[in-house]
Amino acid sequence: MIDRIIAALGSKSVGLELTSKEIADVLWLAVQMQRKSAPSSVQVQSIQPTLPETPVIPSQSNNNIDSQKPSNSEEKSTNIYPQSPTTNSYDSTESSGLPIKVPSPQALRNELALARSLKPLKRRVPSRTTEAIDEGATAQRIAEEKLWIPVMRPAPERWLEVALVIDESPSMMLWKQTIKELRQLLERHGAFRDVRTWGLSIDTNEKVLLRPSGSAQKRFHSPKELIEPNGRRLFLVISDCVSSAWRSGAITRALSVWANTSPMAILQVLPEWLWERSALGIAESVLLRSLAPGVPNQQLITKALDLLDDVTNSLKIPVVSLEPQSLKTWARMVAGAGDVQSKGFLFALDSLLDNNFVSAENYSTPLSAKQRLQRFRLSASPMARKLAGLMAAAPVSLPVVRLIQQTMLPQSSQVHVAEVFLGGILKPLSDINVDIELDNVQYEFFDGVRDLLLDSIPISLSAEVVGNISDYIAKRAGLSVNEFTAMLVNPTAYDIWSDVLIRPFAKVTAKVLRRFGERYTQLAEELEKFSQIAYQNYTSFKQSKILCVDDTSDNLVLLETILEVEGYNIELIQDSVIALKMVEDSPPDLLVLDVMMPELDGYEFTRRIRQNSSLPYIPILLLTAFNDASVVEGLDAGADDFIRKPFDQDELFARVRSLLRIKHIIYTNMLDHTSLTKSVGELLNKFSYSQLSERNRIFCVDDTNDNLLLLETILELEGYNIKLIQNSAIALNMVEDLPPDLLILDVMMPELNGYEFTRRVRQNKSLPYIPILLVTAFNDASVVEGLDAGADDFIRKPFDNDEFLARVRSLLRLKILLSKEIVLT
Repeated sequence: MIDRIIAALGSKSVGLELTSKEIADVLWLAVQMQRKSAPSSVQVQSIQPTLPETPVIPSQSNNNIDSQKPSNSEEKSTNIYPQSPTTNSYDSTESSGLPIKVPSPQALRNELALARSLKPLKRRVPSRTTEAIDEGATAQRIAEEKLWIPVMRPAPERWLEVALVIDESPSMMLWKQTIKELRQLLERHGAFRDVRTWGLSIDTNEKVLLRPSGSAQKRFHSPKELIEPNGRRLFLVISDCVSSAWRSGAITRALSVWANTSPMAILQVLPEWLWERSALGIAESVLLRSLAPGVPNQQLITKALDLLDDVTNSLKIPVVSLEPQSLKTWARMVAGAGDVQSKGFLFALDSLLDNNFVSAENYSTPLSAKQRLQRFRLSASPMARKLAGLMAAAPVSLPVVRLIQQTMLPQSSQVHVAEVFLGGILKPLSDINVDIELDNVQYEFFDGVRDLLLDSIPISLSAEVVGNISDYIAKRAGLSVNEFTAMLVNPTAYDIWSDVLIRPFAKVTAKVLRRFGERYTQLAEELEKFSQIAYQNYTSFKQSKILCVDDTSDNLVLLETILEVEGYNIELIQDSVIALKMVEDSPPDLLVLDVMMPELDGYEFTRRIRQNSSLPYIPILLLTAFNDASVVEGLDAGADDFIRKPFDQDELFARVRSLLRIKHIIYTNMLDHTSLTKSVGELLNKFSYSQLSERNRIFCVDDTNDNLLLLETILELEGYNIKLIQNSAIALNMVEDLPPDLLILDVMMPELNGYEFTRRVRQNKSLPYIPILLVTAFNDASVVEGLDAGADDFIRKPFDNDEFLARVRSLLRLKILLSKEIVLT
């Protein structure tokens, strides 16, 4: 993907021709901009809706929500749209997980002490390749021999370099943040010449393969390639030792290659009291010491902790935990302090470790929910058991687990999270590999386990978990908790676009509500039923087919690179004539057209589509890099939106989502889908613009009188029926009493801003669909927030009057298409 982005940025065809340094600056700036939090909207006093006469979800946090302060501005921004599943194994009936972002606590909380514990390795040795002037010897030669010839000596250099080998088994994905911070600590420590990170994986033949961590290269390396001839490379293998490759002996056979030539150790991420549950539990414990610095493992002196018959065929490996004292003892042993003994293990080389060993993630015998939970509780710590109970009342994903930790179990650590995830009670709903973003992975308890856990904790704790997560999600969604609760207790109060936020949460909430009994049971049944329907709509939306037409391949590659991240089904066509034929044979869900094309330009392509009465309604987005391209001509030809390059990627995503939402609304509002064959072109032929103007009622809402007068001046020349309203709260009541054909809203208003006004309109299912155009004079107003709130278009002042009127006509066309009086079968 990065290669295609670089090729597009450096292409002449898009008019950029950036140098390599400029491309690097663009990519760096893109990363920095992504890290910034989304622009915040103006805080307004919400008018609380009247909640339906259904039970409110019990929550200890709802009582004081009005007094809560806004979340810390340093928190990461959250993406409230769940990622599409990466495999077909996703089971919608058991879906769980909510990919919201919460700040991650520091994984290495004792980082300074860990750095100090590595001080014994901070030695300097004579270099074999680099020389430096020996000033004392040179001065003595000049004084004694009168020779002005420098005396050279080997330059001092750092003693060791580090090969940090990371076990890439699925269970190690939980420790990504810990590994990242440990790597940074080693790189910045100053004790090592070099620190290189390698990923360790196993192929189908149980052969160990290594690749540079974070590298996109396909070639794998053999363990023998990492051997340093001078023996001054320190191998640190970081693992939890629970994968099947450890019990089969595949990994230990590879480690023996390094142990014979260099110092090597295992950094065990689990604390020592959990080692018995890993492959270390079947190895022999020993104490290891060294009489010289940096000797290979097999030359270490062994002192058995148990009675051993023979250790000659065993592999000696020091094992240390991420604790300062453990690291310090091992570092002193590597440095050759003969009086120091570090803990280690002896691994058998001539046979499998233990055929009877069963890992935490691989069970051949099917277990009941009760057996799974009992086995977990027998081996888990009290903190892990409590964490599992709280997780049962919420969707299961790492961001949600972190939220539970921060709000309800601040004394818990990553070790307790690992106990729960590796305890045999959870299963991922999509495949896990080293390249996946673990925060996007959704988990579910094995059948029946969640219910048993809910029965084991007080109802008050379940309600508190629901309340805490509701608070967090509601703030990220721009809602008050009362509104969020109303959306939960009344599923018909929101459509697919708000449901993609709360669907997984609502489903788990239904399980919790059943435990409250009586009237909550009926509410739970409604939530579960609606959740299933909404999820089916959401998945079909994510599988939308988007056809991109452009005569320049670099532009198509850029569009594909941007849009494929969202999981859409993308097709790229360079020839506009062929593309038109494809649309007629197999209509897509959305068309993205370049304006300037040699055979059929974007305007003519759009007109051909709109005039074809055999085609269903297809949203069309025109895209161009030319400033002289006419927005008016494009929209009047029948396009639904128009965007110029260079565009903001998030804005492009929002406009695509908005157009797909419009198509969804059109399809779901038609009594008979054959009515979709009545094209926009036919409607425009039946009703002239003057007729449209006379029959359309437009509400203009703005708290500034001058802005209203400006809109009135522009629109009255077209003969529209215009209503000017300064108070947004009054305007909302007027919309509910007498819905207009179009709403033009200012973004910044004191009572209800444009975003909140839009959300209120979209959530009111008693209203017909009303096209909404947001207008603002503020550069920091968010197009993305406006479109995702449910608006259909967004324009900034000062705008061109003709463009403004063209966008108004485009939205009124949409209203006509949705009108049951006009669209006939």
